[in-house]
Amino acid sequence: MTDNAGQVQPDMKAVYRQMLRDLNQLVATSAERRLQGYLNALVSHKLNLRRAILLKSIDISIDRPLANLLEDAEDNQTITPEQHSQVHLLDAILYATDRETAAPVYIAVEVSITLHQEDIDRAAERAAILEKAAGITAKAVVVCGRVAPPQEIQAAAAGVAIILVEDLTAAAAEG
Repeated sequence: MTDNAGQVQPDMKAVYRQMLRDLNQLVATSAERRLQGYLNALVSHKLNLRRAILLKSIDISIDRPLANLLEDAEDNQTITPEQHSQVHLLDAILYATDRETAAPVYIAVEVSITLHQEDIDRAAERAAILEKAAGITAKAVVVCGRVAPPQEIQAAAAGVAIILVEDLTAAAAEG
């Protein structure tokens, strides 16, 4: 589309979609920050964990021992540089003990206002990378405010736990 001066007008639908993505990202970031205060307790309760330690969050850089472990795994070619980067993109990483098995476990957390297939895929892929690098179980979790039945089925099939926080968007707006 062009205006009277012959200049190309931006595709308004594309501009709207980008603005909506940007707004959703801001709301999600706010929700992640708000969750940070009680993420350990929330995930520990839902996944039956004990002694959970937050190793990375939106405001906390990845824990140095975990960063070293990932660097060693990359150096040993257990994971690729791209996979190493993917682990750093997780919204949060916890280290805990599984109450049922007493085994150590990493928890790879993605946060999303509305659960989408991409969130499930990212959580599953990043948890698998973390497990491969660390040599211990890593569970994938998506903390979300809304989930449709198809995504519940998809998450279960992918082995990704869903933690529903129904007031996630309200909590984000308050924070």
